[in-house]
Amino acid sequence: MLIKKGSYVRVRQHVLLPEDRLSYLPTSTSNVPLKSWTKGELLDEAELYEEAKIKTATNRIVSGEVKELEPKYKHDFGDYVEELHSIRSTILKEMWGDEDA
Repeated sequence: MLIKKGSYVRVRQHVLLPEDRLSYLPTSTSNVPLKSWTKGELLDEAELYEEAKIKTATNRIVSGEVKELEPKYKHDFGDYVEELHSIRSTILKEMWGDEDA
């Protein structure tokens, strides 16, 4: 899949390879590379999963493997926590009084 220059993409780069990681890290951490994912605009045409350079929103030039075209925002605040629902009710009652008032 050829991606056009100027397209918004996400690239992955290896910041540290396993042999470059600190020796006192847990084995489960030190045996894998430290990776970084960055979003930006492609500076030249590239194929998906190919090395390419991008320009970020802060005008940095970053190179890495193109992993995604037009990446989505995937943020949430986690699972529902029942205790927080009851705390919300308590706080509102203390601030504003009972609903009947």
